[in-house]
Amino acid sequence: MSFDPRGFNNLVEKVLPKQLRTLRDQIKKDPPSLETLSKESLLLIRKRFGVNKGDFAGCYVLIKNGSPFYVGISRKVISRLRQHFKGKSHFDASLAYRMAKDKIGQNKFYLTRDEAMRDKTFKNLFIKAKSNLLKAKVVFVKMESAEERYLFEIYAAMQFNTFKWNSFDTH
Repeated sequence: MSFDPRGFNNLVEKVLPKQLRTLRDQIKKDPPSLETLSKESLLLIRKRFGVNKGDFAGCYVLIKNGSPFYVGISRKVISRLRQHFKGKSHFDASLAYRMAKDKIGQNKFYLTRDEAMRDKTFKNLFIKAKSNLLKAKVVFVKMESAEERYLFEIYAAMQFNTFKWNSFDTH
């Protein structure tokens, strides 16, 4: 049997803890806000994160007041981060949607996603949530392996206790 560098034990015992340490170290420094990244050119963002060309696959953590509140993964991290504050629908800006849903409370809980996005009160909360997300700071780690990203998202969410906004439930 040959050694598989992406094997489960290797991921759990070595790779994931190392990636988590990288994120924790970045959090201790003064990470950029999403607003800063939204104003920077794609070229500057790539340079900041050592990416030569295009976007990159990995994990990102959103931080407020020095504490992580959301962990996300994507095959295109930069594009995904932009969707959080520029997205027009509950598909693109799913975190802002969940934040707006949390604010609206039980009185409009019965609305479907599409109905909520057409509701004026909800739409205003959605827009405000996207605006508030711009103030969040962000850190990243690059991860080419899909298996590593998926395992790491749950692992990091558990480590950072971000379950208010991280949901691993399907819809």
